[in-house]
Amino acid sequence: MKTFLSIADLKNRFRKQTRTIFSLTTALILTSIAITFAASNNAINISATILSNSICRFSTGAATLAFGNLDPANPVVVNASTTIDFRCMGAAGTAVFVISQDGGLNPSGPQNQMEHVTLPGTFIPYTLSLVHVAPPIPKNVWFTLTINGTINGPDYQVAPGNYQDTVVISIVP
Repeated sequence: MKTFLSIADLKNRFRKQTRTIFSLTTALILTSIAITFAASNNAINISATILSNSICRFSTGAATLAFGNLDPANPVVVNASTTIDFRCMGAAGTAVFVISQDGGLNPSGPQNQMEHVTLPGTFIPYTLSLVHVAPPIPKNVWFTLTINGTINGPDYQVAPGNYQDTVVISIVP
């Protein structure tokens, strides 16, 4: 025999099931919120250094590039040069390297400038070029870096006196 439920009984059962589903849903949401607030994050910086198979070094300390006496009455192009020896050592049979200059103490964009020793803000622009054998080179052999400098005649139509600059030449690695 079949039993039929009244509308009131059906409403009561529906309410109980709804309350159970609501309670379970609320419990899941609260658990999720508690887990979310309990979580903590931390960033980890990852780094590594690959050691070079080449170690390149200059043989001498400071070098001097002297333009000498510049005569504004005879404004000609003046060139000067100097050299620095270098060699590369290390595990590999040949070395690859880069040689560069930093622009000196008074760069103006890509232009090097010597500054007057006693008149700050008075400059003579000049250019440098670095000439050396192209890498790769054999290890444990001395090579010469030639540093050529040029000053154009009109550029030294400035206050008389001594001008100077310091440029750092680097070899990497």
